[in-house]
Order: sequence, then C-alpha cells, then structure tokens
Amino acid sequence: MFVIDIRVILHPDDLERGGGAGGAVVAGSAITPSIEPATLPLRWVSASVLVVLALRGAATAVHQYRRRQTTARADDRPPLTPARACTGLLAPTMVNPMT
Repeated sequence: MFVIDIRVILHPDDLERGGGAGGAVVAGSAITPSIEPATLPLRWVSASVLVVLALRGAATAVHQYRRRQTTARADDRPPLTPARACTGLLAPTMVNPMT
C-alpha cells in the first residue's frame, strides 16, 4: 500500500478548522478501504459506458453524413443556438468537473 504523510500536504490550519482540503483528505483516506474492492468493476463499467457512447456517436455521425449525401433537402431541425451549445457542454462538465 502506498502511504503519504498528510502533514506534508496539509497546512495545520486546515486540520484545526476541520474543513477544506484537510477534511477531504481525511475522509477520502477513511473510506478508501471500504470502496477498494469495487474499483476494478467500476473501472470496467466506466470503460464500457465510454465505448458505448463512442460507438453511438460514431453511428449517429455516419448516419447523418450518409443521409445528407443521399438527399438534396436541408435538415428540418433549426441550427444549434449558442445557448443550447453551452448547455450541451455544461451538463457533462457538471457531472464530471475534471472535464
């Protein structure tokens, strides 16, 4: 097991106040043993979800590309508005703030 001395990472005031980074490090290290057995299955599930999303996106892109090649008429949907584009990027960012 890899152990880090948290005194190097944390400022003493963080531990005294009981919040901020100190609280997150202490809470994370406390629950790590209980969730460690589930990490491998969760990684496989995460990878599977990403593969399914990639395949779905590729299939949709190919379908739209082929449909535009075979028909001369324009798409019936209105063009993407800036607000909808922002919302489309904001939603995944809220789910995963690291993006």
